[in-house]
Amino acid sequence: MATCRLLALLAMAAASPAEESYEICYQHRLENKTDHPLLNVRVYIPVPEGSSYQDIRDFAIELWDRPFKTKTRRDKFGQLIADITIPVLLPGEEVEVGFSCEVDLHPVERIELRREQAGALSDIPAEICSTYTGNVKNIYNLDDPDIQREAGRLAKLHPNLVDRVLAIHDLVASELVYQRGAGWDAAPKVLRRKNGTCSEFTFLFCALCRATGLPTRLVGSSRCRQEVAPTYHDTICHRWAEVYLPPYGWVPFDTTADRGKPPKRKYAGAHRPRVLILSKVGGGGTLGKQYIGANSHYKQLKRQRGFTWSRGAREAYARAEQAYQQKDYEKAMKALTEVVERFAGSKWAKSAEGKLEMMRTDPAVTAAIHDAQTARRCKNWLEMARALAKAGNYAAARKYYRRVIDTYPDTDYAAVARRESAKLPG
Repeated sequence: MATCRLLALLAMAAASPAEESYEICYQHRLENKTDHPLLNVRVYIPVPEGSSYQDIRDFAIELWDRPFKTKTRRDKFGQLIADITIPVLLPGEEVEVGFSCEVDLHPVERIELRREQAGALSDIPAEICSTYTGNVKNIYNLDDPDIQREAGRLAKLHPNLVDRVLAIHDLVASELVYQRGAGWDAAPKVLRRKNGTCSEFTFLFCALCRATGLPTRLVGSSRCRQEVAPTYHDTICHRWAEVYLPPYGWVPFDTTADRGKPPKRKYAGAHRPRVLILSKVGGGGTLGKQYIGANSHYKQLKRQRGFTWSRGAREAYARAEQAYQQKDYEKAMKALTEVVERFAGSKWAKSAEGKLEMMRTDPAVTAAIHDAQTARRCKNWLEMARALAKAGNYAAARKYYRRVIDTYPDTDYAAVARRESAKLPG
């Protein structure tokens, strides 16, 4: 019976895999690097949405105490976007916007592709084709002769769509070398030079798919590359592709993750774990080439973007807030300082910074802290004086009583010190 119960528990555990939960904060910092004001600066931030892979909780657009105009809307790809307007940005002025949320990440569901189940191009809905096979010149440049030649060869060799998309995946994953750099080039240049970033791997993969009739979209994410202890800062992010493949629908392909000779196929039908999926777009549109956040006045602004992944920051802040509500201000300030230091970059660290500033400038708080410090010091000195007196060291005891009387002469503690000191022998 015990064995049966254990097997049942193991089966339940396998059916309900554990989630990974994180607090995530995105920061989009801008600085006016010109000598004149910039008017109506627009920031476009993709809003992560829930799916079978990720559950989003407590999502909030963060304006960091600035009264900016903000709205949400969907672009032509159905991507939800936060549209923020900064009315004026003065020369040298910096501003920061972004979002915060909590996310539960589930295991990635793999799509197993079978060539015998492959559909035909005619099975793809017309709306999907019209939206996701078009030519975005600065990303795909489908008219380029090299793209046309390679796509024609692949289409001829692989009439079966599963075979075709896997052949395109293998070509990109085996021919390109990963190399980070400034900016992103369109697919033909990437094909010719044989290296690129994750975005450029994805541009080339999508271009070859589109040129053979397969719809594609670009998937943008923040990727957590190591354990969160207690924070992880992501400024690299990650991008891969999805292909609309009948009868499966949208199927993920990460050629960057599968790169090598020979190429792997671990992420042909799956994406990497521990990513926050932000955007799924066809290219162009509101975000243009971007996938984690875009803005207007591009050449006139200095920009920094990044994500902070954390665990435990919310609970740590709640403990500090509880101490504050109980008017244990010293404990609250210590706890808030710890949140700022341990969880730098998180929403809760920013909240803690604001709370600390408020407490430092609140006369009632500073007075209460002063009184608490006075009480603690005086009690310690009185206890030391009493212990010395009990041991017969009256001269040393008088020094501690005198310290209370001289340092805090107008307090009740000084009055106690005078009475007890007067009773000492000699």
